[in-house]
Amino acid sequence: MNLTPPLPHKPSLLTHFELRRVFHELGHCMHNLLSRTRYARFHGTHVDADFLEAPCMMFEHFLWIPEGMRSVSHHYSHLSPEYQATWEAEQRARGASLTPEPLRVPDDLIQDIVASRDANHSLTELKKAWMATFDMRAHSPATHEEIEDMDIGKLWYDLRTEIMGYEDFDVEEGKSGLGHGWAAFRMIMAQVYACDLFYTGFKGDVMNPERGRRYRYGILEPGGSQPEMETLRAFLGRDPSTKAFCEEQGISLQ
Repeated sequence: MNLTPPLPHKPSLLTHFELRRVFHELGHCMHNLLSRTRYARFHGTHVDADFLEAPCMMFEHFLWIPEGMRSVSHHYSHLSPEYQATWEAEQRARGASLTPEPLRVPDDLIQDIVASRDANHSLTELKKAWMATFDMRAHSPATHEEIEDMDIGKLWYDLRTEIMGYEDFDVEEGKSGLGHGWAAFRMIMAQVYACDLFYTGFKGDVMNPERGRRYRYGILEPGGSQPEMETLRAFLGRDPSTKAFCEEQGISLQ
């Protein structure tokens, strides 16, 4: 994972995007660390592809709520006298105030970060739809002759234009991204499960340790030792629903 590296007199300062990536991969780590199964074959992340990313995406939700962001933030100038001196030197160089920064990320910045969540959101979801549609078209030809005659690059380009509205796109350049289309299905399904898990299990009381323990034992511990749908039903108390996912996309279900 490529993250902002530390400097000689300054620690690594992660952006919100980088921190989400850390939390995402930490979700995989926690799945493996906290799983308890009889056979290694079903341990931790050895689950169906549609469910694999759900614990990671669920974990990312904590970085979109004020409590989560505040709890993992810490201004580096408070870490040591050396870092404070570095911060003061940078402030002087910019002609900025030497008024100490708050220890935790301020509420107004948290509100700005949360408000930015929906920026270009539609394009992100359209991209998933484009790649998933390409995958289905490319892997379900009616005849052997059809696949022999298929222009993969042109199909990629045409679907991108049709679904995303982009026309200034090089066909040959598009072929470099073909290897990622297969993941579109499982990423969307995992996102549906992740939203349902978070909104059902944590929304409104995200730092509750009892809820965390219930998630640990109900979702992470079984790994792939039982059908994932059985794991979800036991935790949710019902079949998984797209309701939370749709609401997060701004879609109101009647």
